[in-house]
Amino acid sequence: MALAVLFLGMVSRFWHPYYGFTRFIQMDESDERVAVSAVKSGAVFVYAGSNGYDGATYAQIAVDPSLRDRELPQAIQNLPYRARRILTSFVAWTVAGGRPAAIAPTYAALNIAVWLALALVGWRLLRVDDARSFAVWAGFLCSAGVLHSVRLALTDAFATLLFAWALTAAERGRWRWGAAVLGVAGLARESILATALAFVPPAAVRARRWRELLFAGVVVCAPLSVWLVYVTLTVGNAGEGWGNFSAPLVGLFGKLKEVVTGLDPREPWWLLRFGTAISFVALLSQAAYVLRHRDLEDRWWRSALGGLAMMACFGTAVWEGNPGAATRVLLPLSLAVAVLIVRRRSGWHWVVLTNLTVLSGVLAFVHVPRHANEFTAGRAGGLGYVAELRSGWYGREEAGRHFWTWTAGGGEIAMRTTAGAPTAATLTLRLRALSPRRVTLRVNGLERWAGEVGTEAIPVTVPVQATRTLRLELASEAAPVTEGARADARLLGFAVYDLGLAAAR
Repeated sequence: MALAVLFLGMVSRFWHPYYGFTRFIQMDESDERVAVSAVKSGAVFVYAGSNGYDGATYAQIAVDPSLRDRELPQAIQNLPYRARRILTSFVAWTVAGGRPAAIAPTYAALNIAVWLALALVGWRLLRVDDARSFAVWAGFLCSAGVLHSVRLALTDAFATLLFAWALTAAERGRWRWGAAVLGVAGLARESILATALAFVPPAAVRARRWRELLFAGVVVCAPLSVWLVYVTLTVGNAGEGWGNFSAPLVGLFGKLKEVVTGLDPREPWWLLRFGTAISFVALLSQAAYVLRHRDLEDRWWRSALGGLAMMACFGTAVWEGNPGAATRVLLPLSLAVAVLIVRRRSGWHWVVLTNLTVLSGVLAFVHVPRHANEFTAGRAGGLGYVAELRSGWYGREEAGRHFWTWTAGGGEIAMRTTAGAPTAATLTLRLRALSPRRVTLRVNGLERWAGEVGTEAIPVTVPVQATRTLRLELASEAAPVTEGARADARLLGFAVYDLGLAAAR
């Protein structure tokens, strides 16, 4: 329970009254320029420059999981390749009820529920009842693979959740059901199918139960195979994918070189690189554990073999970065090792070494991005909004619960709201000046308030019709006053304090 509270507290820092959790999907300016209309016109956080990632792609596919939206091919580079991982997008579309405005926020938040489900499934799977099992459970949930899946709104954690469910079912004798669940998991992340050896028991091979093995293979492969045929017929054939792999060990040694040369304490991002280095050690330790504790009869051990093969053949694209995609792609391996460590009651050195990705996982949630010109944001009466400073203002200042911005003679504030239709609302703010002056307030070009403002802040309340955008213009014709005697002193006229917007009751 305590870990869940800490996790929810960590992710809640990324919630925004207007954008929701859409910081997670990593949509950047280049993505926004070509995005599908339903996402472009919605309340989605957009990163400046080129900071996008795959979450923005999957969120847009969720607008129409059938892939028939005519905007998708222009919005998503190599749509056939990206559309393979359809399951998470489909779930988001379903949960959002197909409502375009709700799909991106729903997709962005989906992995929060996945993390909580993993916590519950993992608790039962690992039979947490002592310090060792608790440490393994917590280490997996706070691993770079799991937390980066949440932070970047990716599909790996969801696929791993289904993988855990599949093997749990198989262990309980329901191997057909487990194989079907694993097949569905392949629609979330195709690499999860590398764990299919879990459904090839040596006893069945020795007894030549080929029909049983063939059935399991068909059930595991059918969902993704059928979907890929549909994708090819609908939007064409994918032209990428094999670039994620290389000759055995080439990519791995390339990552080793990157890790060793990047460990310079004088670098500003040294802690991030250190987290990457020990994450790499953790993955190697997981591989070593599997090789050291061979047991072909154990489903979990067999499931890990696919992870070892992929680790050996990953290309630069999977290894590069901090900590790199490998920590996510190898989540099934990490979970299998966690199960084996607990069940075998392996030593604490294995517990520590195989969970060293935790630092990289936590670091992903340290910095909460924010637009430099954001003045305020809030939600009241079911109406969310964000206000951004445009021309004429010196920038946001704050102290305690209060915030304000100064201007020499006037400026513009742009507000965006979640109002789907014109909504009666109340605009509130306070005004203060360095010397008495008359200030006017215009909303969308119409004067809505004018009055005398002195050195004591006065409240201003204005009824408005909240639409998707509101343009506030405040101005005073009085001359500004020099802030102080310094050469770089600002020229100040008046300040806007504690701007807010609430739907009328």
